[in-house]
Amino acid sequence: MNSYFLLHGFLGTNQIFSKITSQLKADPETDNVFAPNLFHANSIETLTPNHNFIDWAKNFNTYVKENSTGKNFLIGYSMGGRLGIHAFMDEPNLWETCYFASSNPGLIKNSEKMARMAWEDGWCYQIDNKPWDEFISLWNRQDVFKHCDSSKPVESDFDKGLLKLALKNWSLTKHQIDLELLNNKKLHWMVGEKDSKYQLIFKNLKNIYNCKQVSTINGCGHRFELGLEHLNYSNPIMPLI
Repeated sequence: MNSYFLLHGFLGTNQIFSKITSQLKADPETDNVFAPNLFHANSIETLTPNHNFIDWAKNFNTYVKENSTGKNFLIGYSMGGRLGIHAFMDEPNLWETCYFASSNPGLIKNSEKMARMAWEDGWCYQIDNKPWDEFISLWNRQDVFKHCDSSKPVESDFDKGLLKLALKNWSLTKHQIDLELLNNKKLHWMVGEKDSKYQLIFKNLKNIYNCKQVSTINGCGHRFELGLEHLNYSNPIMPLI
């Protein structure tokens, strides 16, 4: 039997996985589907941004072992994929296959880190000082979302303190990983056709690290609704369609 663990991105909730959750639950080989909310006041504390990447990964893998009864599959979107990479690195043998959608694999130069930290500080300021709707409007105007529908997160679904901690503790500047691991056959990467920023990132990943497990999702930008059609579901450990 299969257990699936789904991790949403920044300003997301487990509702972004409603389609694929329904599809997975309809499969007789599925035992459990877990999609924890990470930024709510009632979130499982050990899975919140109160913990850095290393500690979070250990906490998450403990959570997986406590709730799984079979093979484990991980699906992470954006920041959720970033977290998932650390979970895989912490305990690779725990995972059958990991799928990461619109997730940065960690290709950030030292020269870019100061600018990224300033970017994160700026968004923390917006969270503290702007009305929620204005903050969300500003967030949606970023170039990376240019070819996406605007998301409309509901303020009551989030603890703002946890959002700010996520920007700090789960920062791309702290996303230090062994890039040689990225070509592991258990890891599969998905990027939207119109997501020009991430298309460039994964072009570099292919060229530098000869990573072959990268799929382009046609017609999509950075945001897209995940479904089983995006996975080679008949044999999840094979390269994506």
